[in-house]
Amino acid sequence: MSDDPQRREIERLEARVATLEQLLEVHERAALQQAGRLEEAIAEARARADEVARSEEELRRQASILRLVLDSMADGVAVVDADGRLVLQNPAADRMLGGPHSDRGDGGGAMLAEPSLYFPDQVTPWPAAEHPLSQALRGEAVDQIELFARPPRQAPRGDDDAEPKSVRAPQRMDPARPARGCSWR
Repeated sequence: MSDDPQRREIERLEARVATLEQLLEVHERAALQQAGRLEEAIAEARARADEVARSEEELRRQASILRLVLDSMADGVAVVDADGRLVLQNPAADRMLGGPHSDRGDGGGAMLAEPSLYFPDQVTPWPAAEHPLSQALRGEAVDQIELFARPPRQAPRGDDDAEPKSVRAPQRMDPARPARGCSWR
C-alpha cells in the first residue's frame, strides 16, 4: 500500500516534469524567434545607419560644391531667413555690402532695417518696409527693382562714403520659399 501513494506521487511529478518540459520547449522556440527578429532588426538598423552615413556624405559633398559655386560667382548672392536675417552671403555680396555679415557685430545676420540700400538717386535710403526682401517675405511679388547698395556704416575707417553699387532684384522672387535671396551685380 505504501507503494501506491509513492507511485501516484512519481506519476504526478513525471506529468509535472513533462508539462514543464513542454513549457520550456515553447519558451525556447519563442526565445529563438525573438532572437531571430532581433538579429533582423539589428541588421536592418545597421543597413539604415550605413544609408544615412552615405546620405550625409553626399549632402556634405553637395554643400561643398554649392559653396564653391557661390564663392566663385561674380554676382553677389545673399539669403535671408523668414525674419529677414541674413543667413548666407557669398564673397561678392560681402564686398558689395561691406564685409561678411558675421563681422558686423550684430551677433549673426544683418537685418533688413540696415540703411545700406538706396533708391537710384543713391542718397535716399530704401525704407525697410518697402525693401524687396521684406516684400517677398510678406508674399508679395518683387520684379525688376533697381536699388543701390552701400556698405553699412561701421566704426570710422575713412570709407563711409563708399561708392554705391547698383543692385537689381531678379526677374521674380518666389514668396513661397522659406529662405530667399537676391543676385547683385
